Amino acid sequence: MTQPYARTIPEELVLVCAEPAGGVVRMRGGFHRVLAGAVLAEMLVGGAIAVEGRHITQYQPFAGQDPVAAGVLARLGEAGKRRRPPSLDLAVRRIGRDAVGPVLASLTARGLLSTERRRFLGLVPYRRHRVVPPAAGQEIAARLRAAALSPATAAERDRQLAGLLAAGGLARQVFPGPAGADVRRALRPLGRELPIARAVQRVTSSDAAAANSG
Repeated sequence: MTQPYARTIPEELVLVCAEPAGGVVRMRGGFHRVLAGAVLAEMLVGGAIAVEGRHITQYQPFAGQDPVAAGVLARLGEAGKRRRPPSLDLAVRRIGRDAVGPVLASLTARGLLSTERRRFLGLVPYRRHRVVPPAAGQEIAARLRAAALSPATAAERDRQLAGLLAAGGLARQVFPGPAGADVRRALRPLGRELPIARAVQRVTSSDAAAANSG
């Protein structure tokens, strides 16, 4: 019997950022940039890419079972054959919103999300995604809390996801209020230390600056 693969970093990002009460998935602002970083982090921990500083320096066949990461790797690998391998910042931009749909579809297919068809103001159709069950993100948040407070003993997947929360400005959403203050402080060094998290922070900062200048 084939065992189901573990949740990927992009999947866990979506789950942990859902509203804790009702489980509604919220992807505001630059969330797609953080999700792009999560796809890159999945490839990194799976051994599909190597990273030095701001650049992807090596590509390998993807051994994981995440079709989103495998598809992104194929596109980045082809680009790398034609020119200098892309910087992490460029990779985050290239992935962009392309990962959102496949990640949501994967979670829905595995029964971790439900989809509701709704209309904004009764006119514009849209889909609302809800985590099933709503408490699914709490276990992930507990692991990330432990990773932030004891990073030396944390699993690399948890370190990468924790760093992305800090870099993407999502730490307060997952660890709100005074009770989460110690975790938010502990997350900041991971956001500064990990190359992919730093790339996400640079891209989101650049997006914000461009929006403000417009």
